Amino acid sequence: MSVCPSCGHRNQPGAKFCSECGLLLAGTRLPTYEERKVVTVLFADLVGFTSRAEQMDPEDVRALLSPFYARLRSELERFGGTVEKFIGDAVMALFGAPVAHEDDPERAVLAALAIRDWVRGEAAKAYVLSELARSRMLADQFDAQIAHEALELAEQLGLAEIRAHVLITAGTGRDFSGDPQGKADIQRGLEIALAGNFLAAAVRGYSNLSAAERMDGDLPEGLRLALEAEKVAHRYGTKATVRWTRGVLIGLWFELGNWDKCAPAADEFLAESAASGSHYQDTWIRCFRSWMRLARGDTEAALRDQRESLISGRQAKDPQILFEALAVSAYVLALLGRADEAQLLLSELFGSSAFDLGGLDEASMDCVLAAEILGRRDQARRWLSTRRDSPWYVAARALTDQEFVAAAEVLDSMGAARSAALVRLRAAHELARAERRAEADDQLRRALSFFRSVDATRFIREAEVLLASPI
Repeated sequence: MSVCPSCGHRNQPGAKFCSECGLLLAGTRLPTYEERKVVTVLFADLVGFTSRAEQMDPEDVRALLSPFYARLRSELERFGGTVEKFIGDAVMALFGAPVAHEDDPERAVLAALAIRDWVRGEAAKAYVLSELARSRMLADQFDAQIAHEALELAEQLGLAEIRAHVLITAGTGRDFSGDPQGKADIQRGLEIALAGNFLAAAVRGYSNLSAAERMDGDLPEGLRLALEAEKVAHRYGTKATVRWTRGVLIGLWFELGNWDKCAPAADEFLAESAASGSHYQDTWIRCFRSWMRLARGDTEAALRDQRESLISGRQAKDPQILFEALAVSAYVLALLGRADEAQLLLSELFGSSAFDLGGLDEASMDCVLAAEILGRRDQARRWLSTRRDSPWYVAARALTDQEFVAAAEVLDSMGAARSAALVRLRAAHELARAERRAEADDQLRRALSFFRSVDATRFIREAEVLLASPI
């Protein structure tokens, strides 16, 4: 007689189950059976995620993957699948075990299609957010939250190209707002673009890094990066991209003093615009050409470009374009003795909050030099007070404080040869007026070295007259 260990009931000898509660009695062995099932296995993972995860903190990887896991589990179970396991960024699911259906292979295919459609929808959302972040950045209204959301989606879905674009956008927005870590983000985006052979993103990466270096006062490095951008643009093969990179180079050649390349490139660029339609960069390039024509003695052509730059600058309705046109126009007109016109342009520039762009560049030197000529140094100093610190700011502030030699030294250290020569010429006038002839002559010789190298006959004559004049 066997006693049930659960209910204590006394069962008949040889009983396999308790006749009271049904428990399998000790010592009873049931026969075993094998069952063969046909199952469908679904496997999905994130492309390229492993290499990124190796560089991330484990908690960050988990946080990034959790919503991905949850959505995949939901889609798989909706079609009757069972998640067998998650392995890193991959999932393995079974259809047909432990629960079998007649149509398990079809269910697996439908689940795979649902996952694909979800990824496509999220990918489209990531693209839209990426473009929105970029447009906000270009309008000087960078939204870090939008960029973060786009980056998070791109990382979850393994969208390397979108990730590269978002990092370049975010880094540019951060750099232009004064965040020193912004360039690191642009560099990361560029590295992803180069690794994936995403040529459009690579052009943006090189171009935006070039702009950041230029704004931060390293023009030679800006030129190196701009040349790399042009190389990639030729590989990319679109005329518009090549044209954009050429416009960037024209501006750098202008300030660095390579006018043998700058002048013909500017003529070619503007001739193409006249033949095929205006371009976003036309205003800037007309400003550069106006300045070179003025320096080389072609006053009529310089004024024609100056007028056209103002027209196109106002039509663009973009503060950063109009700022360049106003600053250069004010300087050109002030230098030609048309003070009333120049004063009006400076008043517009100083009086509008639309031109509180944060950073400075070579056009800021024209603005401050025009203010110096027109006796508006104090107003220029107040205008500068809202700008972020940079070598351009240091030079501009020294100029408003009439520390001309110090300003020129800063500009030379940046590679801003054109602006440095102008400021040295201004320094020479002040030093000669103070009867400090040796110092004045030193500044004149250094300014003349630049002016002769670019055939700037107007300024060569001015410097030579001052050099030859008695105290």
